[in-house]
Amino acid sequence: MVFNKNRLGLEVRGYLVDFPTSIIGQNNVWLKNNYGIEYFLNSDGLRSDEFKKDHDGEHIIFAGCSNTFGKGTEYKDTWAYQVYEEISKTKKTSGYYNLGLNAGTIIEIIFQIFAYISKYGKPDTIFLFLPEVERDDEFFIFPNKHTDPMVFRIYDMLDKFCKVSNTKLIASTWIVNYPSMWDSLKQNKAVHGNFPEKLERSEVRNEETMFDPFTKNFTSFKMLDNKKFIQDVFEYSLEHKDDPNLYVAKDTGRHFGSSIHYAWKKQFLERYFDEKNN
Repeated sequence: MVFNKNRLGLEVRGYLVDFPTSIIGQNNVWLKNNYGIEYFLNSDGLRSDEFKKDHDGEHIIFAGCSNTFGKGTEYKDTWAYQVYEEISKTKKTSGYYNLGLNAGTIIEIIFQIFAYISKYGKPDTIFLFLPEVERDDEFFIFPNKHTDPMVFRIYDMLDKFCKVSNTKLIASTWIVNYPSMWDSLKQNKAVHGNFPEKLERSEVRNEETMFDPFTKNFTSFKMLDNKKFIQDVFEYSLEHKDDPNLYVAKDTGRHFGSSIHYAWKKQFLERYFDEKNN
């Protein structure tokens, strides 16, 4: 296994090494991009409350890639913040702790979780939203042989840690058949909007089966329910017809809009409040 140490080291520490912004403030660093989004970052360079070691209330963390960071999406509209806000209505929470890494791979994201735990303590709940397994190919000389089993083993480490530590791990992936979802929405004349053809990603290795080992071996990991997902996007679209960013975020078109974050939120919350389904 060969790691790109410079890239891995920077991203595990949480700095936004590939984010096209200009720094316009240094107290609780905040960044602004060309699309009108302001990113308020904590002293660790993450879009989160300041981390702390002593927690009064449920200690919850959110981990993932740019879809968890919320690139191109207003803070309040990101799936992670919406989940936190809903939980906070019924429970006392310690704070909003988001470890989302732009361009993060699965290995980097899980290392980020362990780095956080070693410094700030074990959380009560981890919400984990994974990108495609193929992102970790760059760390291996023979990715076709080594990426998938290594990613599986590292997730297994996290899953076992959470079981031993009595931490609730609620994990999924945003990898679904989005072109099929757009087709379903387009067929309903009540929905209007610019459907994001540019979000139809090029095919990646083992896309349809890459998470099969996770769903077969871990109760903590579940794929999104596509039927529920499409219905939630549809309902949100009807209620927010004037939102220009229903499907595409305020960036170069690489990230998802507000209706998608809403649908993600719904599924994570359902698992959180349903003990049999988390």
